[in-house]
Amino acid sequence: MKSLRLFWLLTLLLSGFAASAQQVPPRFEWLRAAYHTAPSQTGTVAMVRNVTDLAGNTYANVLYRRTIRLGNWVFSTSNDGEHCALVKLSPAGEVLWFKPMGSADDSTMWHLGPLSLDAAGNLHATLATYTIIRPGTLLDGLVVPPLPYFGALGIYTATWRPDGQIVEAALAIDGALSGGGVFAFNSTPAPNGDMLLSGVFYGTARIGTILLIQTNGTRHYAANGTGFVARVRPDGSAVWAYQLNDADSTSHSNFNGGVGLDAAGNTYVLGYYSGATAFGGHPLPAAPPAGVGYTQLWAKLDPAGRVVRVHTYLNNTPVAAAGNGRLCFRVRPDGFSFSSASLTRPATLVPGLPLQPTSAQDLLVTAYDPDGAVQWARLMGGTAPNHAFQPVDLQLRGTDRLYVSGTLNGRLTNNGITLPTGGATVLALDQRAGEGLWGVNGSGYGGQVSVAPGGVVLAANSLGDTARFGTLVSVAPPTAGGNQSVLARITESSNTLSGAAYLDANADGIQSATETGFPTGLIVEVNPGEIPCAAPAATGRYDAYLSLLNTSYSASLPNPPPHYTVVAQGAATPATFSTYGNGATGRSFALQPIAGQQDAQVFLTQVSATRPGYPVVYDVTYRNTGTVALPTGTVTLTADARLIFTSAAPAPATTSGATRTWTYANLRPGETRRLRVIFGLPPTTPLGGLVTSGATVTPLAGDLLPLDNISTASRTVTGSFDPNDIEVNHTLLSPDQVAAGEWLEYTIRFQNHGTDTAFTVALHDSLPAAGLRLTTLRVLAASHTCGYGVSATGKLVVTFPGIRLPSQATNLVESDGFIRFRVQPRATLVPGDQIPNRAAIHFDYNEPMLTNTALTTIQTTLGLAGEGRAADAVRVWPNPASGLLHVEAPGTETGPLTLTLTDALGRTVRTTTTTTTRTTATTLDLSGLPAGLYVLHGAGAGAPFSRRVVVR
Repeated sequence: MKSLRLFWLLTLLLSGFAASAQQVPPRFEWLRAAYHTAPSQTGTVAMVRNVTDLAGNTYANVLYRRTIRLGNWVFSTSNDGEHCALVKLSPAGEVLWFKPMGSADDSTMWHLGPLSLDAAGNLHATLATYTIIRPGTLLDGLVVPPLPYFGALGIYTATWRPDGQIVEAALAIDGALSGGGVFAFNSTPAPNGDMLLSGVFYGTARIGTILLIQTNGTRHYAANGTGFVARVRPDGSAVWAYQLNDADSTSHSNFNGGVGLDAAGNTYVLGYYSGATAFGGHPLPAAPPAGVGYTQLWAKLDPAGRVVRVHTYLNNTPVAAAGNGRLCFRVRPDGFSFSSASLTRPATLVPGLPLQPTSAQDLLVTAYDPDGAVQWARLMGGTAPNHAFQPVDLQLRGTDRLYVSGTLNGRLTNNGITLPTGGATVLALDQRAGEGLWGVNGSGYGGQVSVAPGGVVLAANSLGDTARFGTLVSVAPPTAGGNQSVLARITESSNTLSGAAYLDANADGIQSATETGFPTGLIVEVNPGEIPCAAPAATGRYDAYLSLLNTSYSASLPNPPPHYTVVAQGAATPATFSTYGNGATGRSFALQPIAGQQDAQVFLTQVSATRPGYPVVYDVTYRNTGTVALPTGTVTLTADARLIFTSAAPAPATTSGATRTWTYANLRPGETRRLRVIFGLPPTTPLGGLVTSGATVTPLAGDLLPLDNISTASRTVTGSFDPNDIEVNHTLLSPDQVAAGEWLEYTIRFQNHGTDTAFTVALHDSLPAAGLRLTTLRVLAASHTCGYGVSATGKLVVTFPGIRLPSQATNLVESDGFIRFRVQPRATLVPGDQIPNRAAIHFDYNEPMLTNTALTTIQTTLGLAGEGRAADAVRVWPNPASGLLHVEAPGTETGPLTLTLTDALGRTVRTTTTTTTRTTATTLDLSGLPAGLYVLHGAGAGAPFSRRVVVR
């Protein structure tokens, strides 16, 4: 069952969907090649790892022999051994400095490992050594401690300032005994200067004073290794270290995927095993037999270094096997993580959800929540059985983009990306649902990728004298030996306009560290183009990615919430762009609360269908949309008389007939709470009728917008049904309602009809921009914690991370959910126009379930179902009312007019018939009626109509 905490608070975590005004593909901005200059040289030149800072400077390591040329730099060594260097390039790709690594007598060979940057801009790296380190060895002029044994393999950690000056280096891990060794495939710096390392060791490995010993009988690097993860201090001492427990001599494991850290200090690590039995005290399920495949392992360690959670996936697939590309892993500050891997055989990611590759080797990209539950997975492969994609690296940009680099052999045409030729490739995906955004490639085979301002930098290797990336070409001389390594800057064809729409609680016009976005999030509009940009509740920041179709852009807040003064901040002049890859600061919007505004709001949503003999489930969402706390109040649900009460969470305080009442206390401004109430519908209930219930939130006295204090929900009694549907409140709208900005309110419902738990659900709503003004979108209620935004193509994308929706066969009541939102139609609509809306519902990574189409038609004359005549043709006042209600319904002819007032359950409580003309008004006596929401129906002279009326 879902946690009850979800019933108390609806947190709309708008994760900052970026909006774009362009579909221009990215382009290669510059290309820098490195190659040998002497024909007698052998070996490969490689720039396999790189990282880019916030200013756009790129750091890369270079492997080379003898003499190498990179740009205008030429560097030579005294022997033919393999050497490495650290290089820094400017945002324009010019070499700024070149730092070779070596010993005093140039006899030591180094391999520069993973690179990372800390918050201060310092560069961190691991260095692997493969020969004996003699005393007095120098690392860029810094003496480092030697390895203790000949032939041992060791890992050093080092830190450089942005100017290239090395500030510290330490021996972090050594082979401990002759023949022992270690490879740290991944490293991540911690805020306090510690370094997180993960990889594989052979025989023995010493991490500070912690000695790791293989338990599978292997004592040499050529045999099977064992995965490890460790945290070391800047001086090389160990904070903690763990290894996988091997079952026997055939066991093999490796934490080569990666290691990461979230903002709370938790460590995450990803790898694979075959034969391991436990990790950190957590037993592991058996892996496939040797030679068949591996099992992927995800683990989480708390800030103290204790293993607190372990997940295994991908049985029966040779993930990360030789020649299959790398297993890659990255962690966001919020604990969500992402991986890329190769898939060559059918596999099972989670029970009941098989994966079937379509080519020789597919790319598998997976997202996990902070507890390791799979959120979504995307398989991307070639267009023929012999095609393949071999991933090498994965990087994240904020919470929106995900980049995968690697080598494509053949063609790629799926998940929204088409690449007609193979080569070194970068794919961009959306982090929220894994949708493909774009892909580019060049010649050769791909290496690592780093995120740069406005794009990425790709490291790649060409297998010939000529390297081609887009329109950029590098031709190496014949002396290069047919090999060159390149860094290619890929610029996304957009500019960025950024700002914030935030809750300025103290009304000082400054967004402090404690002031976040508006509680339910906002949509900022960027023009030209009416581009919708989500300003998330967590931060309030919006980012618009813009093209050069227009050279200047400005931001506004078209649909501000009531009871707040919007103070625009920043330059009033539009931001201008003349080239791509630029950023500008747009207007920010401080929402300052108007003192003394009391306003409560309630939404009653029927989550389930109305089927005889089945549960009828209601969600009651109520919130304080005012600016003062509500010390006490009540929420009342009056159920249809045919419904039989089953349960509620929490339980009601009082019950009187069909009415149940809950009390609340201290409902703070912006706070949302929820109730879930379950009824039964008798099996004998006839089909076709309406089941109607109503909800009310108090206090009503002093409420500034009492119309939203009452909400009704009606659904037709049906037999068989599709639980995944979309519903709109108006199937007909008049031109006057359109002109007045009448809201179209949509509810999308979904239910898990699979055989197992759905770990994530994503809703993609088409939201036709031709009929709807997307920047007025406002989410009203949802069944679970969710995030939402409007994509570049005008699609509403709602994600429910970690929803863990049970199968309806397991828990019928808890197997469903919904999202409810409103948006205004465009004022340019005319009679005859239609607004079709359809949604696609994604359960995990299965094919989407399509809903019905909710259709709204603009029509001059409306019937009762459309809520009546044109908005200015029927006048009802006062509303809210007490005592007498006045109704003026002018028509083209004189005749009897019957007014009927019904309550929330559809029962007639007042009726009167009179003769009306264009100049007369009718009164209806409301005395004695309880406070609540009623519906006034008019029939007779002129077209029928209906209006909602609040009685105080």
